[in-house]
Amino acid sequence: YTVTWYKGAFNNAQEIDAYVATHLRENIIIDATDSLLVTKSDNLDAVTIRLQYSLCNGDPIDLLDQAHIIWPHPTTISVDTAICQGRSYSDEFVPFADSTGVYDVLIPDFRGCDSIDYRLNLTVLQTDTLLVDTILCAGETLNYAGIQVSEPGVYPVVVKYTNCSCDSLVQIVSLSALEPLNVAIHNDQTQVCADDPVISLSYNVLSGRADKFDFIFDAEALDAGFANLLNQRVENAAEIDIPIMRTGDATFKRPGTYSAMLTFYDKSDCTDQSFDIQFDVLYPSSIIYQRWDDVLSVTGPQVNGGYEFSAYQWLRNGEVSEDATKSYYYAPEKLDLASFYQVLLTDMNGKQIMSCPFTPIPGAAPIGVAPSAVRIGEEVMVTVPQDARVEFYNVSGVKAAETSVSTGSTMVSVPGQAGMYIVRLTMEEGARSYRINVTE
Repeated sequence: YTVTWYKGAFNNAQEIDAYVATHLRENIIIDATDSLLVTKSDNLDAVTIRLQYSLCNGDPIDLLDQAHIIWPHPTTISVDTAICQGRSYSDEFVPFADSTGVYDVLIPDFRGCDSIDYRLNLTVLQTDTLLVDTILCAGETLNYAGIQVSEPGVYPVVVKYTNCSCDSLVQIVSLSALEPLNVAIHNDQTQVCADDPVISLSYNVLSGRADKFDFIFDAEALDAGFANLLNQRVENAAEIDIPIMRTGDATFKRPGTYSAMLTFYDKSDCTDQSFDIQFDVLYPSSIIYQRWDDVLSVTGPQVNGGYEFSAYQWLRNGEVSEDATKSYYYAPEKLDLASFYQVLLTDMNGKQIMSCPFTPIPGAAPIGVAPSAVRIGEEVMVTVPQDARVEFYNVSGVKAAETSVSTGSTMVSVPGQAGMYIVRLTMEEGARSYRINVTE
């Protein structure tokens, strides 16, 4: 047989000639037992081969036998899939994969040709971790990413990928709660004397963090001469001193019943704590004057600071003394030096305020401070029936000077700054307060 090429298998004559020159020899004579090897060219997918029988005279006779050689293209199969971080993937073609990438596997057919190109596009879904630290006030609830919690602790919040069970984002929520502010008030004075230097309130911060405090008086207390204390520094355990002495010309804060609001402010802006403080300012014991061993009387407006009264009720050791309703108290068997005396005074507006306790002095010995007006650098005469402590307080309630004197009369230097002063004489049997004015 003579092998010839069928032109229909190629696009043009040049391709025929090139292929024949490279792969076959023209006019190859073969017999029935020969075989023919055809090699694929890069630019060919198929060829057709036919056989001719040459007669003795050289005329060709086409045989019906012809061969079609087709070089198959491998079929590409693509699989796109994803796995969660930390897991692996495997199938019948890819035994193991655990990282993002493209995995190609060529699968031969029964002839040994690469008939299938298996391509695996694998994506590993990463899990991000986010740490979330948050602080709440005590009793508050955190609403975050679908969770509601109020107790301190660590709470994981997991966000999944869409249409996938893999964790997209793991948020570790660390929740802390601030201690509630808890302040205790101790030894609060509900009654003070008008000649006391200060009202003292002690407090203690039991828990939480207090930053500042305000002591806000009601309108009546402000009118009586008290002043608000604002933005005061808080100590863990401290005492609040509220001056009783008026900052103007008058000697004392006006006796009466007053109220104020004490507010401690939480440094964390969570919960402030307030206290309603009620207190009475009583008339000073110096409003009672001992005339003799058996008589006590209420001083007049020219001495007591201008106060006038419409009614009186005397008390001994806290008990009402019947029929003792005059401006004076008479004890037929003399005053009891071991007792204390008070008088409930009704002012011209009908308001009743008690006086502070007065303790009689033996023999009604003279006592006092004179003169009531001096200059800087001068002295006053202090007369006491027994040894006493002498204290000078300025109008802000601050002690300006202090000394001790013996029984009798003693000259005492006044403070070196001009102003109104309360001179408090404290003896074993009681205390007395007097007012002096120091000028330049």
